[in-house]
Amino acid sequence: MKKATIAVAAGIATAGCVASNPDSIQPIPISTIAYQALDCPTLAAEDKRVAERLGPMIYYQNRQRSADVAGILLVGLSPTGLGSPEHSAAIAQLKGEREAINTVKISKGCSEPQAPVYERRPISDIRAEAQREQRPQGPAPLPAASAAPAKKQDVPGFGRFNQ
Repeated sequence: MKKATIAVAAGIATAGCVASNPDSIQPIPISTIAYQALDCPTLAAEDKRVAERLGPMIYYQNRQRSADVAGILLVGLSPTGLGSPEHSAAIAQLKGEREAINTVKISKGCSEPQAPVYERRPISDIRAEAQREQRPQGPAPLPAASAAPAKKQDVPGFGRFNQ
């Protein structure tokens, strides 16, 4: 009975420490006024831009969620509870922008479908990692020493011994 009570108490204590599931984050209502003056191709381009920003945020949020679960299971602490970044606000903002754009597209009768969101690391992170891997690690290696030992006459400064 004691073990069950402790497990329930631990579950309740850590429930708020896990990063939110990106699918469960509700969009923030965004006004459509900023998008009313745009034509259909521009709305489609804007939707694509927002989708390209949303994908990496979802990627990072899922990574943070996995780290939180692992931290709680292994150590009993959540990185999010300790101040690690959570991207819920940015995801909610971008989801709200997508809804506003989609609302204007529907009201204008635009035929372009909503841009897909690809959950992935941003290209800038991938490039930076590739550059770090290409940098030499540590000092340059020294040239290999010759196999033959030096003779006394080859050593400068020992003229009287070079006979």
